[in-house]
Amino acid sequence: MSGFEGFRDTPEAPFYRSGASSPERTWAEASQRLSKVLNSATADAERGLSQMTVERICGWHRAIFLTTFELDAGRIRSDLEPIAFSVPIEIDGEMHDVPMKGTRGRSLIVEELRAACEEFNARLTSLKNREHAVEEAEGATAPAELYASILRTHPFVDGNLRAAYVALAVALTAVGLPSLEFRSALRRHDECLGWAMRADARRTIAPLTQLIVELARNVESAPDRRYP
Repeated sequence: MSGFEGFRDTPEAPFYRSGASSPERTWAEASQRLSKVLNSATADAERGLSQMTVERICGWHRAIFLTTFELDAGRIRSDLEPIAFSVPIEIDGEMHDVPMKGTRGRSLIVEELRAACEEFNARLTSLKNREHAVEEAEGATAPAELYASILRTHPFVDGNLRAAYVALAVALTAVGLPSLEFRSALRRHDECLGWAMRADARRTIAPLTQLIVELARNVESAPDRRYP
């Protein structure tokens, strides 16, 4: 999942085969639209519109990519459309890029995405009902789980990382943490996602949560910083 920020895509990306424009135009337009979507979505979260839904995630994806691959913007993959991406996973003490492939049916994709949203909403309600202050790591866990779940489900033909990133920004705002960038820790971001997306007993969200906490602290120590 490397190349997290900059969002530069290759001509081999599936949406170019479905009528998208050139990589250069796609990158420029989608980056501009991503900035607008982030600002709008986090502003909504600051006003209390923080409930996560499948429809909102699809809406963010559509808003980002509407001018670059209209046919697939906001559309969840159909039953026969495959996914193909790789995540860094530790094997015998070394990190390896492991390909993730599959053709999950659309109903299962929607079900998994909805479950991830409902889990986040439940955790957010629990956090807001606490009588004591919530620790940073505890607050960051729910957004981290949502982010990893969206990427593990991979609901769209392409552009999953950008849609998940908007969801993460909204989720962080909802729990009182700042939006953040991963560009200063791209390799670590990918490794943390590898742990969060494992399908075995070694799966853990802790590294991703810790990374989010550390980056959030850096943002909070720079009060004049604006995103994006």
